[in-house]
Amino acid sequence: MAFVGGAESEVQKWKVPELKSYLQSRGITVSQKRKEELVELVEKARDLSLEPIDDWEKPEDVIVNKLQTKRSDAIDWFQYRTGRITASHCKRIASLKLTTSPTKALKEVLSYNQVPLTAAMKEGLAKEDEIEQALIKYMKQNGHSDIKVEKCGFVISKTHGHIGASPDRIIYDQSESSPGVVEMKFLQVKSGETLEDILLKQHICIKRSNGIALNRNHKYFYQLHQQMFATTYPWGIFVACGRDGGIYVEKVLFDQEFWSPVLVKLDSFFDLVILPELAFPKVKYGQNRTVLYSTDK
Repeated sequence: MAFVGGAESEVQKWKVPELKSYLQSRGITVSQKRKEELVELVEKARDLSLEPIDDWEKPEDVIVNKLQTKRSDAIDWFQYRTGRITASHCKRIASLKLTTSPTKALKEVLSYNQVPLTAAMKEGLAKEDEIEQALIKYMKQNGHSDIKVEKCGFVISKTHGHIGASPDRIIYDQSESSPGVVEMKFLQVKSGETLEDILLKQHICIKRSNGIALNRNHKYFYQLHQQMFATTYPWGIFVACGRDGGIYVEKVLFDQEFWSPVLVKLDSFFDLVILPELAFPKVKYGQNRTVLYSTDK
């Protein structure tokens, strides 16, 4: 790896001994004039509690403060989400093009522009318990008699401390070797339409020869994968219910081939966009964001 504007030996004189290996692991080339800023950045970032959790034995222990609800006024929930890439932003970040400014996505991730809950969103949250019961009934009707579903809090990835997720539920199926995550959606279904019509119209699902399937290019597919990655559970359930009483349930297996390039983009976005803003807030105050690395265009 080349360091622009200075010999590699000079890097060893920096205040943070681990910085050299940190840069090498990210493949980051840094101009010499930025080295003091970078040192300060890394030191400040350590105080932001974004490191992975190492003292855990099983994924359940990563659930922050073992929160059993996701109330919008839960201070701890927001505290641990701040600065981390959550599953709801996964598709947004993974789809950013090199020619697209990341500032808008940065504002969304850091909640600079608070978006109030719409009536539809509030209704969806209120319907979660009903959807849970509908899911359990559906699973039992389809041969899964020993099912348990629990609420879940915010889960931080063991290996990537800047990545988190808050599955709607954790599902335990005795026919599976591990638990799974559940993502719930409540969809508005108008008179004369079916739930399947809405799933196709909103491109949540696509048609297959044997029915419909979750669209691999939809944000819900990305969301499920980040939830599986954060919990290390190898499968998940997508369940959608409509006002017409319809239900759609699909089991999704973790796809490493799909996830690997997504994870690379999430890591890059955190290193090059989020971390500088956390250490040197500028966008928050209406200024241009900090461009710290020479590879960050």
